[in-house]
Amino acid sequence: GASIYAEADDTFAADNNATELVFATGASEAAAEKVRITSDGKLGVGTAAPGTKLEVFDSAAGNADLSALRLTNYDYGSSETGQSVTISGSVRNDGGGVSSCGKITFGKDADYSSAGNRDGNIQFITNRSNTETEAMRISSDGNVGIGASSFGTNAVSVLGIANGTVPATSPANMVQ
Repeated sequence: GASIYAEADDTFAADNNATELVFATGASEAAAEKVRITSDGKLGVGTAAPGTKLEVFDSAAGNADLSALRLTNYDYGSSETGQSVTISGSVRNDGGGVSSCGKITFGKDADYSSAGNRDGNIQFITNRSNTETEAMRISSDGNVGIGASSFGTNAVSVLGIANGTVPATSPANMVQ
């Protein structure tokens, strides 16, 4: 079964009526709470007492990886390489709008039309003087670029550090 119900935070009265919204589901067993929206706007998945705006909890994960969030860009076309998924952070600015603080982008290196081409990278973007700039990249082959979004022609197991310029070549296993 399944149910959606409201639950009072405390004894319900004219001056005390904070209420939470509960979503419960079940397979063949009785419905059990799965999601809660608290009276102060917090969303809990797998917890009845979320401590942050969004909390995902799975007591069954144990010593395994908890896969709690998946973002998918379903736009695909042959020979396209620009698809990505981004998690961004923003704050309200003094003009009443929203300004970016930074973001993490998960992008693909090549066309994903064959299994051999399914390489991806992670980009860390910061915002300085209202301009977003890639500050660090982890490439699909494990290279790390700080201040560099691409690597030299001989880059193998390299940490590339650049101050606004990308080195032309990289000796293997060296810091540039």
